[in-house]
Amino acid sequence: MHVFFVVIGAIAYIPGVIRIGPAAFAMVAVMYIGVAITIFVGKLLKIELEQIIIGSQAAKGGPSTAVAAAMARNWPEMVPVGILTGLLGYAIGTYLGFAVAFLVKAIVF
Repeated sequence: MHVFFVVIGAIAYIPGVIRIGPAAFAMVAVMYIGVAITIFVGKLLKIELEQIIIGSQAAKGGPSTAVAAAMARNWPEMVPVGILTGLLGYAIGTYLGFAVAFLVKAIVF
């Protein structure tokens, strides 16, 4: 995996990376702030900590990383939660992404 990142980074146009860097940072910051709010709301609703952790991991990294997190923490009962949450996130996120793209295209053009 590291070789892949090195190859991709080696062909990157550095001025473009520097120009896009702040926007990419802002996007990741918004994502993590959203996850923090979700965790806070989950604690207020008295949802089990294991479900919050695995759901949060599925939101950030998808079902594969949620399964890895559940297995690493020795929570095999949370594996289906991670898979289903990650797949639901993919399904909803894909359509929301298309909706936002069409909205931006309608506004800009």
